[in-house]
Amino acid sequence: MCPMSMKSSVILAILTLVVLGCDDDNSTLNSDEEFTVTVVNSNDFTACGLPLINFTEKLDKIRDLTDREESTFNAFLLKEEFRIDGLKLKIKVRKTRDDELLLSFTMGISWPWVTVLNARIVN
Repeated sequence: MCPMSMKSSVILAILTLVVLGCDDDNSTLNSDEEFTVTVVNSNDFTACGLPLINFTEKLDKIRDLTDREESTFNAFLLKEEFRIDGLKLKIKVRKTRDDELLLSFTMGISWPWVTVLNARIVN
């Protein structure tokens, strides 16, 4: 093998590992997967001001995604316009990464988090 070909092979191998390493299959479901949720507390003071949402369907899928048994979650990145108690939404979510979790001094139950990718009001 000539030196240039060897360098190309090494670069290709490194790029392949980088691309494969960036793929996080557990952080998101099918991009078309939507869940029906209800906003149960639009500004929960015990959750650092994050809204709480309750999943009302596909509980097995959200549990698989988050590795949690709860159906109520802090809704990280839910837009302000959707923070209305009792509002029913269709949302797309992913598991919140550890580096996104905020330090909080909660006064009550600490709810698990999901990151909201998209939301729309259910008609």
